[in-house]
Amino acid sequence: MTATQEDDARYYARNTDPDTSHESAELLQNKQRNWRTIMQFLHENDRVEGWADFEINREVGEVLGRCWWHRVSDVRRQGWAAWVEGERRYNPETNRRVQVSRITDEGREWLGVLA
Repeated sequence: MTATQEDDARYYARNTDPDTSHESAELLQNKQRNWRTIMQFLHENDRVEGWADFEINREVGEVLGRCWWHRVSDVRRQGWAAWVEGERRYNPETNRRVQVSRITDEGREWLGVLA
């Protein structure tokens, strides 16, 4: 798939059900935009101690919208970020310690910053 196809919601639309297909394609396009935002943040702010999901959301801002934790989980599921073994961070909103993530080489590759 080319970058143009990835960015063009029409590429994903089915001819047999164009209305709902275009809506779904636009949702996918929004997810991909959020993934790129998260990954650019993790790349530009890489640190050994990693980032908790709530910190990523706080730093990136409201760009990710509702259910932002799903988008952060998505990048881990894709292999673009991974848990930092043994690292935990206290989340003041939940009063719990949470795991933290860092960008992986696969994530850098997906961003196009790994030669």
